[in-house]
Amino acid sequence: MKTTHFAPQRFKSLLASVLAVSLALNPVLLSYAETPATADPAAKPALTVSSTSLQQEAWEVDILADGVITAWQEAVVSSEIGGLRITEVLVDVGQSVKKGEPLVKLAQNTIEADIAQQMAVINQAKAEVARVQAGVLQAQSSVAQAEAAVTQAQAGLAQSNATIDQAQAGLAQANAGVAQATANLTEAQSNAERAKRLQSTGALPQQQIDQYFTAASTARAGVEGQKAGVAAQRATLEAQKAGLAARQAEVRAQQVGVESSKVAVKAQEAALAAQQAGLKVQEAGLKSHEIRLAQTTIVAADDGVISSRTASLGAVVQPGSELFRLIRKNKLEWRAEISANDLGQIREQQTANVTLPTGETVTGEVRLIAPTLDPNTRRATVYVSLPLGSSARPGMFVQGSLKQGSSNAVTLPQTAVILRDGRHYVFEILSDNHVRQHEVKVGRQRKDRVEILTDLDQKMRLVANGGAFLNDNDLVQVVDQPSTPATSTSSTKDTKEVKP
Repeated sequence: MKTTHFAPQRFKSLLASVLAVSLALNPVLLSYAETPATADPAAKPALTVSSTSLQQEAWEVDILADGVITAWQEAVVSSEIGGLRITEVLVDVGQSVKKGEPLVKLAQNTIEADIAQQMAVINQAKAEVARVQAGVLQAQSSVAQAEAAVTQAQAGLAQSNATIDQAQAGLAQANAGVAQATANLTEAQSNAERAKRLQSTGALPQQQIDQYFTAASTARAGVEGQKAGVAAQRATLEAQKAGLAARQAEVRAQQVGVESSKVAVKAQEAALAAQQAGLKVQEAGLKSHEIRLAQTTIVAADDGVISSRTASLGAVVQPGSELFRLIRKNKLEWRAEISANDLGQIREQQTANVTLPTGETVTGEVRLIAPTLDPNTRRATVYVSLPLGSSARPGMFVQGSLKQGSSNAVTLPQTAVILRDGRHYVFEILSDNHVRQHEVKVGRQRKDRVEILTDLDQKMRLVANGGAFLNDNDLVQVVDQPSTPATSTSSTKDTKEVKP
């Protein structure tokens, strides 16, 4: 193996070239470039630097996320009836509409014809109902007449009963008259018998004897007359009883007529109920046609903006076929995807900033946090409501940040922190202008500053830039006065990016 040796003069030339290139990149190396290569490094500074110190600042804590802007809710406008042709399309994509505003009109001819036909059927049903109602009234009138006839027959029956009672009283009186006449006959016959026995003796005058005989004959005739009266009264009583039976039969017949009329009324009422039910069915059919007629004008389901349209003039729609989609209330939301580590820091009503492709920054509010994570990406969706009137549009893929408040951070300029072999270092400037190397841990970054997590004395002077060209214990020349460490009250955002 051949080893190449460089002469000191050649090494000096090479070092001068490297310094020239470095001077073009960092003017702070000028003093080193002007130092002769043959100078003593123990007596001359290795580099001219400026100093800085640790500062404590209040950093706003944000979580960066990305996601798609979508509609808060979409309403699908579709047809409820089918087989009808579109005659008018009244709106287009991007147009704002109000709830109930007509969007599409369908042909109405066939439905209007169905309504006219149904109206004719309803009128016919109404006429039939009126006819049956007249029959019910007539049957009810027949019942009333039959009941009046029953009442009249019952009055005649009561009169017959009274006549029978009167005939029975006359019969009793006639029987009493027979008894009296019989008693009179017995007495007259006794007187006649005595007079006959005394006739031969001449004890009584002939005239008085004749009177006794005449009285006996008269009494006999009276008995016969009374018996004839009793027979007449009995005949009258029987006739009255026959009339009573006839009246009773008439009452029963009238009662049967009443019951028959009542049955007829019930039949008519049943027929009326059936006709009225049929009328209601026909009216329901008319209502159905009227609803179908109203459905030929398809209206907006809510306030919003039309986001898509599939309705075409002349197309025949089918039930449920989508005609429009609209963004309800014209409200948009950003669906930010958040890692599981950051999910616990998100709360509802938290403020979020979204940067649109137009450069506009929109401030929204967390509306909802998804209860589950996506099983594929292991990320959660945070729903952020966006204000109205921005240039945001559904489908935009944007980045934004969710504000977490603020926290204190001990920071340095990024140029003061050196990355070597995967570790971070800073250089402390000692009192003799030598530098001491400190390994540090860094945290959040914001613009040109970085958070230092290692506990360092905030009074120490640190190399502000050029540390990449220094080693531990190098001598430097400081060109500025050491700055006094101070606590900054300015609000600097801390961004915590969500990695996929």
